Amino acid sequence: MGGIVAGRYVPAPAALWLLGAAGTWAAALVLARREPEAGRIALAAAIVLAGAGGGAAAWHRVPAGHLAGFCPAGRSALATVTGRVLTVPQCQAVGPATSFAAWERPALTHYLLEAESVSTLAGPRPCCGRVEVRIDGDGTDVAAGQQVRIAGRLSLVGGASNPGQRDRRDQARRDGVLVQLSAPAPEAVTALSPPPRGPSRLLWRLRAIAGRRLGAGAEPHGRMILGALVLGHRPAQLYDLQQSMVRSGVAHFLSISGMHLGILLGLAYLILRLAHASPRWSAGIVLVLLVVYLLAMEPRAPVLRGAIMAAGYCLAVILGRPANGTNLLAAAAIVLLVADPVDLFRPGFQLSFVAVAGISLLLGPVRRWLFGRWLARAGLIVFTRDERLRRWWWRVGLPFVANSVGVSVAAWLAGAPLVAYHFGVFTPLAPLATLLLLPIMTATLVTGYVQLVGSLWLANLSAGLGGLADALTGLLAVTAEQLGRLGPCIELRPVPAWAAALATGAIVAAAHRRRLALSRAWAAVFLLGAATILVAATQMDARPREAVFTVLDVRDGLCSVLRTPSGRTVLFDAGSRSLTDPYSQVLRPCLRQRRWPPPIAAFVSHAELDHYNALPALIDEEGLPVLVTHDRFDDGDPAGPVADLLHRVHRRSTRHRRLARGRQVRLDDRTTVTCLWPPAAAGYDTLNANNGSLVLRLDCDGVRFLLPGDIEHLGQQLLLDLDPAALAADVLILPHHGSATPALEAFVAAVDPAVVIRSSAPRRDGAVRELETLAVNRRFVATSEDGAVTVTVVDGRPVVSTFAVDGE
Repeated sequence: MGGIVAGRYVPAPAALWLLGAAGTWAAALVLARREPEAGRIALAAAIVLAGAGGGAAAWHRVPAGHLAGFCPAGRSALATVTGRVLTVPQCQAVGPATSFAAWERPALTHYLLEAESVSTLAGPRPCCGRVEVRIDGDGTDVAAGQQVRIAGRLSLVGGASNPGQRDRRDQARRDGVLVQLSAPAPEAVTALSPPPRGPSRLLWRLRAIAGRRLGAGAEPHGRMILGALVLGHRPAQLYDLQQSMVRSGVAHFLSISGMHLGILLGLAYLILRLAHASPRWSAGIVLVLLVVYLLAMEPRAPVLRGAIMAAGYCLAVILGRPANGTNLLAAAAIVLLVADPVDLFRPGFQLSFVAVAGISLLLGPVRRWLFGRWLARAGLIVFTRDERLRRWWWRVGLPFVANSVGVSVAAWLAGAPLVAYHFGVFTPLAPLATLLLLPIMTATLVTGYVQLVGSLWLANLSAGLGGLADALTGLLAVTAEQLGRLGPCIELRPVPAWAAALATGAIVAAAHRRRLALSRAWAAVFLLGAATILVAATQMDARPREAVFTVLDVRDGLCSVLRTPSGRTVLFDAGSRSLTDPYSQVLRPCLRQRRWPPPIAAFVSHAELDHYNALPALIDEEGLPVLVTHDRFDDGDPAGPVADLLHRVHRRSTRHRRLARGRQVRLDDRTTVTCLWPPAAAGYDTLNANNGSLVLRLDCDGVRFLLPGDIEHLGQQLLLDLDPAALAADVLILPHHGSATPALEAFVAAVDPAVVIRSSAPRRDGAVRELETLAVNRRFVATSEDGAVTVTVVDGRPVVSTFAVDGE
């Protein structure tokens, strides 16, 4: 593991690492007899260097002829790709879940393709590499293993473009994917060969039958939950349930792990032993069942880890040998990392192995800490023949409770630092939620397994279990939702990797202070250090010295965040037509990454969804003290999204303030917002929504920002006729996302900015050149090309940085 980490982060070619591994391996062989201790050190070094070589090759090496070489940097290209389908096509409905979705999105089909050739404007060429295929519509009429030809837009997988945003490029790289192919419709896919025959066809057919028969007779939502628990399917419709489980600290329940595998195999072994099968025969049959189950589901690191350990235990029983859990855990890690070194950087791999290692290391100390006094007393009690219930409790019930609670607490303690690092949350009641949900989940899993096996011979019995499965999955969902609401979920600021590792080490050291010859004082110091890391991760950023204004990349839309010199956070529009949830996808990660407090106010220029549809989630989750709009914001929308937004505003006691030309809002003693448009006078009420946008001038420490909303030609011309001198500013956000109008050139000239910012999705090259012509002799930046744009007020002048260049 140390070698793989070094191979990723130390800049050295894989060949150099492997050459060093070969040299130290030879040295280990020479020293093995003469200097055994030195030989062991050389052997350890050879293993580290070999791991570094494998890690560097897996993470950094791109083979010749890879499809990534045909993708233009920073944009997409039309191409036709021929290859073989690697995974079962999954179709997910991504339509609007609320009235605040900007437009109804079609279903999306996605799968992985192993590329064989590509045709571009330069002609057909052979190629290689995995491709993430995305098709608008239901494109599930192709099968895994089938050769297909797909016409669409080819591009590199994009990375994060905003602070704190999830990096899709890093996640795709862990899956061995560098390229994505987007097709506009299922008709863009042409099958070139029939579904595969032989073992591969049998494998995919097995998975298709399992997916079709599981949950027969249950409601669609219940079938999806069963599919997630039993077969590892994760449809987008379970997002709300997944979030509830994340808040309650039991997100691992919804993805197959060693716990799910243990329930299945333990149940099978128990049934076989009750049927008077010998331990060896029972272990052999369980081993066969394990292989069949792995073929029927989607293999992932937590499942494979559990499968390797379970296979080891079965072989130990068959061979009559003792099994060592620690050795089996190490063997599972070695097998998986040799097969794919990149697995080490996947959160699922890390959490799975750390949880099991935590149970091995912490179960004893946790049991002694929580139940030691009662367990010691149980061995000293003498029972009479009539005290059967009391004897059962002290001899059976109490140890069972102690082990159950101890396993839950030990796994939670070991995984809490990693959960904080990867997901930014701390759930102190997760062990209790685990104990409450475990019986329901066990019953649900047993029902699913029985239904899946019974469907092969007893179809009527399988369908009859659908109602029971539906009731159990419904109970599981409701219980998880209630636990998510009741249980405290502390959202943390970014936790560095070293802090997570230090907290884990402190917990283990404190638990094993006796073995490590540590006094209680040192154990307390370690635990205090872990608690300090937790407290530090919940703190906001210190009060800044200067104002920071950021325009986030939300594609088609506008979302700007201001941090005033006094430390207050203010929004100027917050919405997107391109993103399904702009608050969770962009705004909240940015605030969390920067450790900024929740916004105290939001200025919304006009009633278009791409300027405010991030606010409902913000209001529901954090609240919003003040909403600022113009007088006609809610005209003509008595029951639509605007009415829904204002209903949330009044329900949360948010103050709704309306502005008109000439009014000012003082954010602090150094920051003022002045409204330049629209006028309150009669005659302007016939303007459309765009031309009636709020036009705001933000003044802070001698630097002016002009925020013109979506005003079009008429609005720009009226402002020029009314008072062009009031438009002068140092920073201009282009009106209506940079749309060209006859008055735009004169409008930009009147503003005369030093910095021009465009917030929009990528535009055609001609439109970009027109805007760059308008911004000649000025700094021109666009969120579509530069990512989030940040302007910092330093000594009375604007200093620009972009996420694409400067990062964060």
